[in-house]
Amino acid sequence: MLKKISYKPLLLIGISFMSSCALLAPVDRGKYSDVVGHVFSLDTNGPIPNAQVNVIEQSSAENTDRNGKFYLRGLPVEWLTVEIKAPGYETVTRRVKIEPYGDKYIDFWISKNNDSVKSEKIVFERAGDIWLTDEYGINQTNLTEKIKNQSFNTDITSTLFFNSPVWFANKTKIAYILNDGATNPNTKNGLWVMSSAGKLSQRITYIDSQAFKLSVNNTGNSFIFSMIDPDNSTNTGLYKYSNVNNKMEALSGGYISKDMSPKWSPKSNMITYASSLTEVGNISNLYDVNEISGPRTQIFTMNSTGLSRKQLTFSGENNDPSWSPDGDKITFISNRSGSSELWLMNKDGSGQRRLTDTGATRATNPTWSSDGQRIIFNTNYKQKYSSTYPSEVWVFEPSTYNLRMISNDASNPNW
Repeated sequence: MLKKISYKPLLLIGISFMSSCALLAPVDRGKYSDVVGHVFSLDTNGPIPNAQVNVIEQSSAENTDRNGKFYLRGLPVEWLTVEIKAPGYETVTRRVKIEPYGDKYIDFWISKNNDSVKSEKIVFERAGDIWLTDEYGINQTNLTEKIKNQSFNTDITSTLFFNSPVWFANKTKIAYILNDGATNPNTKNGLWVMSSAGKLSQRITYIDSQAFKLSVNNTGNSFIFSMIDPDNSTNTGLYKYSNVNNKMEALSGGYISKDMSPKWSPKSNMITYASSLTEVGNISNLYDVNEISGPRTQIFTMNSTGLSRKQLTFSGENNDPSWSPDGDKITFISNRSGSSELWLMNKDGSGQRRLTDTGATRATNPTWSSDGQRIIFNTNYKQKYSSTYPSEVWVFEPSTYNLRMISNDASNPNW
């Protein structure tokens, strides 16, 4: 006699298989992504195993391995709060923007006593605000959030974008540019100054177009910056404002301009900048119109009045020059080696050499420490997500060739 066959186990197996397939469905990397990195001790200068990395909004946590490494998977692409805890160490909390289509790499430094962290202070941009941090990213403070909350600034709204923060030479004040996206007669567009604590903010002058890349001279009375031409949005020029005579003047000559990223020399007698237009022969104030379609940007210097222009670089794409504190050297970003790296040259353009070998595809904004021992800059080194404008800030020591991450999401750093 034939036995009756039961199909229930087969049905259960089928259901289980389909459930597994559902669990293995591909993740939408445009909506969910990963963060990988390490946790290091400032006290031992080494990795911290078993540190807890918490994502506050997700109520999820991951412990670091024996090498201090962590891997947070499947996070929504938005701003989240990450908290780092380890026995014997103070907690560090950081805002992190989760990026789509690729891992974001972050190193966190923590200390047993956050108040004991002594370093030169760095200002930077994050999500339209200006922040202050030490050079390990441990103590971070949103300065412009305080300004928004002050009673005399109640009309400041989310339409404002604070950018290009720079220190005055004495480190007691910070200059910055405020771009107001609101269409109202009380626009806040302009060049502003605040105290190092984010207080006593006041506008120095009105600016009638989008401005960026600010620099302040050593006496604090002259400001230079890049600005889109109010009358021709295809042009980007250099402008200088003096708060001695309250005068604004254009430093870029001619009817076309592609000049960017100006920096005052320490003695305020020279300016270095980047331009995508090369100069005509020996005529110091004209540009070669035929070069306007060329993609390459080069480094120049000129005097404080915009005259005596000199081209310093000729090979590859070169951007974001910055003077050394003694005024003898200029660091800049170049891709001539096949990747975006930090380079160094003498102030006359001689002795050009590469400092870093990261293999990064993009880097920007190098700035020297006041003692000339370190250089901070933005780079997408170790990042797997697509970054048009890298926002992770690293510090490089030319004497040791040591490279260390300071913070995630910290554009246009300045110290």
